[in-house]
Amino acid sequence: MSLIACHHDPGGKRSDIQVVFRNGRKEISCDEKAVTDRKNLVDRFPCVVFCHDDLEFVRGAPEQQRLFFDQTASLLFPEYLGNLRDYQKILRSRNMLLKEQQGDLLEPYNEQLVRFGLLLMAKRLELAGIFNQLFSPLFSEVSGGIPGISIAYRPNWMVGW
Repeated sequence: MSLIACHHDPGGKRSDIQVVFRNGRKEISCDEKAVTDRKNLVDRFPCVVFCHDDLEFVRGAPEQQRLFFDQTASLLFPEYLGNLRDYQKILRSRNMLLKEQQGDLLEPYNEQLVRFGLLLMAKRLELAGIFNQLFSPLFSEVSGGIPGISIAYRPNWMVGW
C-alpha cells in the first residue's frame, strides 16, 4: 500500500511525501529522499490525522493511550520527542542491566529514568489541559450541547497516592 501527499509551503514550494507499507514496515520519503528520522518530518509538516482506529486511545491498552499522548505532544512541544527517545533508551539500558542481574549499576539509570519520566508526565498533563480547552467546546457544539466530555491523563504509578 502506498500513500502520496503534496504540501505547498507559504512561499508556494511543493513537497511530495510518500508513505509505503512494505512487508509490515513503513517507509517514508520526502521529495524522493528517504526520511530516516520522523522528527524531521514532524518538524517540517506538523499535522494530526484522526481515523477510526484512533478510538483505541480511549478504550485500548495503556500503550495505545500513551501513543496518542506521545504523538500529539511531539507536535506541540519541540523538546518532547527528544525527551521521549532519551527515556526509552535509558529504559532499554536499565532493563538490560536487570536481565543481566547487574543491579549494582542501576542507580544512575533509575535517576535518569525518573528525571525524563517526570518531564514526559508534565507535558502529558499539560497536553490534557490544552486538549480539554479546545475539544470540550467543539464536542459540545457538534453533539448538540452534550457537556462534560474531557480527557484525563492518569499515570498508573500514581494510583493510590
